[in-house]
Amino acid sequence: MKVLLAVDDETFGAAITDFVLEHQWPAGTRFRILHIVGWTPPERELLKSRTLMEYLEYEYERARRLTDAILNRIRAALPQVEVDAEVMEGQPARRILAIATAWEADLVILGSHGRTGISELLLGSVSHAVISNAPCSVAVIRPIRAAQQSQPMRKETARVPLSRISSSG
Repeated sequence: MKVLLAVDDETFGAAITDFVLEHQWPAGTRFRILHIVGWTPPERELLKSRTLMEYLEYEYERARRLTDAILNRIRAALPQVEVDAEVMEGQPARRILAIATAWEADLVILGSHGRTGISELLLGSVSHAVISNAPCSVAVIRPIRAAQQSQPMRKETARVPLSRISSSG
């Protein structure tokens, strides 16, 4: 089984990693951790950086620290699986879909900010684009904190039973 972990930041990286570690995976499972550095930085980030190159250097370093931390945590907890990490530039949804297709992923796991309405329209929704266009199964994870804010009566996020995920194309 090939599982693509699309991580955006520390919060989603931790939630996705927790999800991975809470489940048993078939022998031979391979994980690829993917972080996409966006070409268009948020305005607040540009104000912190003197140049676009400075911004990209900072983002690549942050992304490498993030993906290395997730990689090391998974390797330590699941020594029987293969895991690697990749950082690249581009439009996140397109890159995730391209990597999932080229790598022939069986499952993509990514986070969702839970934006709806005008916020989703203006900012876009990576998770929605991936769900709608992925060549494989997709699991969308919300950090516990986000799930509790939107649904205070629930104590944990919904889980996708791995027995329902097909490894066939």
